[in-house]
Amino acid sequence: MDQFYEYGTSFCISAGLKSLVAPIERYRLIRQTQDLLTLQQKEKVFNILQYFKNQQFLSLWRGNITAILIWFPQVFSKLAFYENIKQSAHAPDLIFQSLSTALCGISTLLISYPFETARVRQATEIVYEKRVYSSLKESLYQVRQDSGTYKGLTFGILHTVNFAILINFINNQLKDLTSHSIEIAFLSSSLILYPIETLKHRQQIKSIFFHQEASKQANFMDKIKKQFKDINVRSLYGGISAHIVKNLLLFSSLELIQYSKLPSLELKQQSALH
Repeated sequence: MDQFYEYGTSFCISAGLKSLVAPIERYRLIRQTQDLLTLQQKEKVFNILQYFKNQQFLSLWRGNITAILIWFPQVFSKLAFYENIKQSAHAPDLIFQSLSTALCGISTLLISYPFETARVRQATEIVYEKRVYSSLKESLYQVRQDSGTYKGLTFGILHTVNFAILINFINNQLKDLTSHSIEIAFLSSSLILYPIETLKHRQQIKSIFFHQEASKQANFMDKIKKQFKDINVRSLYGGISAHIVKNLLLFSSLELIQYSKLPSLELKQQSALH
């Protein structure tokens, strides 16, 4: 019963926090992929603030239901995989911690990636009329239709592995100095690896155009060039200020509701901070 209460509490808090920051997250995702969305709409300039002004208020939470539902495959697969490795280890040092985090992260990524792609597609859809990515079912169908189910997975794995190494290293360095070591480690790691996350999101969006346009290229190298020709340094850091604001708001909210009192550190790290 205590475990059921713990998971139930974790889910409710996770859903609440994701709903709280959903408008910021949607703005961030659009900033990361803005030039691709301009291509989608065949416009020379896309004004994000003007777009939100012309939309209904609830459109700010587009993709949030999918983000909440992703909690199930993420948390349960992470906890199951993490505990199995943890029990078989004899010396839980930094290398073990990083390996455990990376392996459970990759296993979770493989399970939840199609849902994550659907969430990104929903949040970045900027059509003014009928939506293509409305429900989760329709979004998953559309993603599968344009061969985008696991598009960008390489960047996702690269991000997961490096994130596991960085967050454990920074946390171990700071845990004796501050009670907020995990929060600092999380934010620092995410900022360092932000360009890789941007590349992943751009691939999740760009698979639409890759399927429609780049597939006409003669060979594999031409397709790769088509994928990366518009990447520049500025676009890699699109929405980073929104990313910082979102995470600071999450951390502040966790303090207010005293979420740290939950008995499972893994639940705290994995249900709210992702």
